[in-house]
Amino acid sequence: MNRQQNDISLADIISFKGEYLGISLPSDYRFDISRRLSDPKIIIYENLPEKDDNIVLGEDTIVLASGRLLNQDLPAFISKICSGTPPAAIVLEIEKPQPTTCISLEGAGNIPVIFTTLDISLFYKRLTESIEVLLRPRINLHGVLMDIYGLGVIIRGKSGIGKSECALELITRGHRLVCDDMIIVTRRNDNVLIGYGSDVIKYHMEIRGLGIINVKDLFGISTIRDNKKIELIVELIDWENDKQYDRLGIDDKTVNILGISIPHIILPVRTNRNIATIVEVAARNQLLKVKGFHSARAFQKNIIDIITRMGNIERIKENKD
Repeated sequence: MNRQQNDISLADIISFKGEYLGISLPSDYRFDISRRLSDPKIIIYENLPEKDDNIVLGEDTIVLASGRLLNQDLPAFISKICSGTPPAAIVLEIEKPQPTTCISLEGAGNIPVIFTTLDISLFYKRLTESIEVLLRPRINLHGVLMDIYGLGVIIRGKSGIGKSECALELITRGHRLVCDDMIIVTRRNDNVLIGYGSDVIKYHMEIRGLGIINVKDLFGISTIRDNKKIELIVELIDWENDKQYDRLGIDDKTVNILGISIPHIILPVRTNRNIATIVEVAARNQLLKVKGFHSARAFQKNIIDIITRMGNIERIKENKD
C-alpha cells in the first residue's frame, strides 16, 4: 500500500485523465511536468479584467487560453504570460495540434505549454474536477477492482495467485472491470472510498501466457466502468492443509483504508476450487448483510434456539418423572 502526498503534478493530471482532458503529449515533449503543485489554481486568460496590464500569477497557477489566441502572435502572448511570476503551465486550445508545435515555443522558457483539443470552457470544468479528485487523500493498492452485482469488490493477493484470471471469468459472467493491477483509491468528503485506474492502464488486463488484453475491445463497453465505490475486499491466499480456516463466518473482519473500515474476506485458493463463483457468492452475501440479514448469525441463532428448546423439553420430562 503506497500512500501519496496530498499534492499533484501535471504528470499526475495527464496520467490520470489525459484522454478525458483532450491532452496528448508527443514522445519528445521537452517541458518538465513533474514539479509538485501544492495548491493549484486555474484561470482563463480571456476572463482576466485587464489583459494589457502586467499579469500577476502565482507559481502554482495554470493559465488556460482559447484557440482564438492562435490567430495572434503566440510566442509574444506566451512571453507576456511568463514575464512576471511564471505560471505552472499554459494550456492552449487547438483543434489538431502538431507534435512539433508543442516543443518549439521558445518564449515559454521552462514553463510547460500543453495543447488540448477541447473547448477551453469544457477543459476548465474537467480540469477542476480532476484536480479536486487528485487532491483527496489517496493510496495505491495492488489488485483488481470489479463491479459485481453493483458492489465494488477489490480482489487482491500475491503476484501470480490468480487475481486477473478470476476477474476475467467474472467479466465473462457479465460483471464489470474497473481496473487491473494498480488501483488508485481516494476518500471523498462523505467518507466513501472510490477506486479507479489511470488512463494508461484502464480497460487493460495482464493474463499470464496470453499477455495484455483490452477488455473493452474484446467484450464491449458494457463490461467496463471508470470508477466504483469500494465496499468489499476479497484477499486470495494459498491453501495450507495444516491451517484452520473460518468455517462459519460469524465474526466479520475488516481492513482499514484511509481511516475507513471495509469488510474483508480471506479466501484460500487450491486446485478445483472455483474462485470466481465463491467471489460472486461473497458479493451476494455482503449485499444481504448491508440489508441487515447475516446468514451465519441467523444460523447460529437457530442452533441456539433448538438447543434451548431441547433443554426445556428435557427439564419438563425430568419434572414429570
